[in-house]
Amino acid sequence: MNSVYAQMAADVGPQKVKQTAIDLGIPEATPDLADGPAIALGTATASVLDMAEAYATLANHGRHGTYTMVEKVSKEGTPIELPDRRTRQAVSREAADTTTAMLQSVVQNGTASAAQALGRPVAGKTGTAEEDTAAWFAGYTPELATVVSVMGQDPVTAAHKSLYGAMGLPRINGGGAPTEIWTQFTQDALKGKPVKEFDLRLQPGSDASQAPGTEAPADPTADGTPEEDSTSTGGQDTGTETPGQTPSTPAGQTEGQTDGGTTDGSTGGESPTGGGTADGGTGDGGTATDGGTTDGGTTEGGGDTSDGGATGGPTAPGWGFAPQGARRE
Repeated sequence: MNSVYAQMAADVGPQKVKQTAIDLGIPEATPDLADGPAIALGTATASVLDMAEAYATLANHGRHGTYTMVEKVSKEGTPIELPDRRTRQAVSREAADTTTAMLQSVVQNGTASAAQALGRPVAGKTGTAEEDTAAWFAGYTPELATVVSVMGQDPVTAAHKSLYGAMGLPRINGGGAPTEIWTQFTQDALKGKPVKEFDLRLQPGSDASQAPGTEAPADPTADGTPEEDSTSTGGQDTGTETPGQTPSTPAGQTEGQTDGGTTDGSTGGESPTGGGTADGGTGDGGTATDGGTTDGGTTEGGGDTSDGGATGGPTAPGWGFAPQGARRE
């Protein structure tokens, strides 16, 4: 999947990729959100909250809605009506739903196979930083979306450090602890609720296989004229350079890939969460569904936030900033 999206970024231009990320919910001022070719690999240092908002837009069929931390308000037992949340179509439903279909393959036969244990339809993306300083999984079901980030941090200086050896494991990647945490949390959050399927409207032809071409690729250095002896090219370079092939090197990374939102046409919301800690690392999560947020990784039901997935306000600092040096799975 990474190679496909990297090629697409080169085809349409990194500037359009950056603008799409902003439209989905990533703040324009996000550090390292550069409009270079490496943007397709997740080099921006977005927070889990911001990633949750962006993934919420995908899960909500391309409709973006700003997250909220308030689900309801009452005065002396009398409910007070809240203003409607504004939404907008950030990307077409077909584009968002086709992306969801592709993200399902990450769970079905890719790096996030551990999420299959949920027993529900899941779409998501794993990610791992260079030297395993951070590992992410952003996933969503039709009802709930959650982003989990596990990060290595020095307990004294707070500097990012490798997760090598954390939890007694030689390596930590997005398909490991983050996906397992996501799965356990989502199982508890959706316990007792009926299983729903994704209602997807795919782009025409996106579900059809296309055989590779049979023609040999053209020689980019050939100009169609026979080579002549003793002929000078006047110092011209006969090679060609394709724009976008030289990767930029902004620091950091966003994984997952992040969070989904609602699937009933309402708005998506997300929130930061304080996650747990593992030996040598800390975990952060954020999720979104119909608005609202929950500490521990999810938000649903219109906006209340709570610790560990219930309702209440976010209580944990550190929304999960990705370290420098991105590597995507």
